[in-house]
Amino acid sequence: MEIVLTLLAIFILLLIVALPVMLAASWLGAANTGFRPALIAVIVAGLVSIVIDAILGEGLIGVVVSGAVGALIYANILGTTFWRGLGISIVSTLILFGAFIVLAGLFAGASI
Repeated sequence: MEIVLTLLAIFILLLIVALPVMLAASWLGAANTGFRPALIAVIVAGLVSIVIDAILGEGLIGVVVSGAVGALIYANILGTTFWRGLGISIVSTLILFGAFIVLAGLFAGASI
């Protein structure tokens, strides 16, 4: 039962992360805005970011290189330009951050 709950949690987490990428890709005019390309882009960008952090560290250089490579990954997988890939990364992060703030407020008892 524990493995089923773990797999369910991973699936929900991937869904939560892929949906903002889908929205951002759609808003910014990417060619591939479906769930599968967004999920693949998130997974590949995450894995590459882990490798870059292991090689360069988590300093400013690592963050800049990781952001640039992530934008290239989004651009290639989602079918858009580098700058739109960077925009997709930024917009999807803002969507996730906003959703987190709203959910945290709701769990804390705040009203919208």
